[in-house]
Amino acid sequence: MSKQLIPVVVATLGVERRCRAGHCFSRQPVTVEVTDKQLRQLNDDPYLQVESSAFTSDQDDAIEALAEKLTANGHVQSDKKLSVKICEKLVGFDVSADIRDAAWALLPTEKQQPDDKSKDGE
Repeated sequence: MSKQLIPVVVATLGVERRCRAGHCFSRQPVTVEVTDKQLRQLNDDPYLQVESSAFTSDQDDAIEALAEKLTANGHVQSDKKLSVKICEKLVGFDVSADIRDAAWALLPTEKQQPDDKSKDGE
């Protein structure tokens, strides 16, 4: 009988590094897959912030990679979403509609304007 793994996002609170349930964490949130027992251990630790995740760590990586490519190509949330096929061509791996939608939600909400601070002396 195999154990069901649960994807969760974990980051430390008030400490730089914390190890629990066979994983080490920092202030940078990461997605890990844990068993029910490990999830209880993580939730019981006051120095860890634990949130449920709809995606596994591999899917999280795919979402981030796609969001980076879309942002680099100038896409914003208000644009019409690209098809899954076009997204797959951008990143070079299979993309589901859920992953495309999650990546789209990470995009900026408006086009970035060139930074003119250097002209103002700021």
